[in-house]
Amino acid sequence: FTGPVVWTGAIFATAWEDRRDNDYEIYFNRFDKSGNKLGPDVRITNATEFSLHPHLIWNGAEFMLVWDDRRNGPNDFRIYGQRLDVDGNLLGDNIELTNPFWGAESPWIAEGEQRLALVFNMGNSVERKIGMRLFDPNFENGSELISFDSNNGVTPNVVWNKDRYVVVYSKRTTVPDDTSYGVTVDENGILLTPETPLTSGASFARTQSLLPLGDRLLLVWADDHDGNYELYSKMLSPTLEELSPRERITNDPADSVYPFAAFGPDGDVGVLFDDRRSG
Repeated sequence: FTGPVVWTGAIFATAWEDRRDNDYEIYFNRFDKSGNKLGPDVRITNATEFSLHPHLIWNGAEFMLVWDDRRNGPNDFRIYGQRLDVDGNLLGDNIELTNPFWGAESPWIAEGEQRLALVFNMGNSVERKIGMRLFDPNFENGSELISFDSNNGVTPNVVWNKDRYVVVYSKRTTVPDDTSYGVTVDENGILLTPETPLTSGASFARTQSLLPLGDRLLLVWADDHDGNYELYSKMLSPTLEELSPRERITNDPADSVYPFAAFGPDGDVGVLFDDRRSG
């Protein structure tokens, strides 16, 4: 299954999961501008049970990779990390980043000025929450667990915006939830903006992407405001106040979901998404 792609300014890199070695493991490789591999695939994990859901960033000197892992037992989900140099060589071993039995999965990382932020799903069959930990740039000196949603939070992602981390997520509840939510946290783990509804006007809201612009943020998400799932966007302030109303991006009878927004070279933004319009 495909994973994230990052750009160093000279090459692309990606990490993904596949089961060529009998169970799902994480692999890594680098590519030139034309998509040609720069070497053989690098196996990141070698453990029993599944390793899934990689997320990857480039910090200017190293690739920082995280994923969720079942190596401690099929019902004990934990997040692990791995550092790689610019040539794709492993720097040290896999590093365990979450505690036993947090049920930690689907990680996302962002780089601040001093620290790395890791966010993830956590929970069990009874409840689900969003977890967060802060680390030094080498994945050391992890903070205590930070959890800021009331319950049922899922699918988080995090960005660094000027002087704070911004985390957005959905909620999986037993009744329709029309809202994407967000919080802001400083590099010391102090909550600056508590859980704030970011969207409204639909029966269900799901899957969101966030781009930081310093003085504001661009939010892209999917909801059923107009009947079926379509993509929308709006601008938010650094404290998550609405600066512009929702603007519709897609318009088709089929569902459009799972947006991922990225900056283009000239100040533009591209949005990749899943779509069912062809069946």
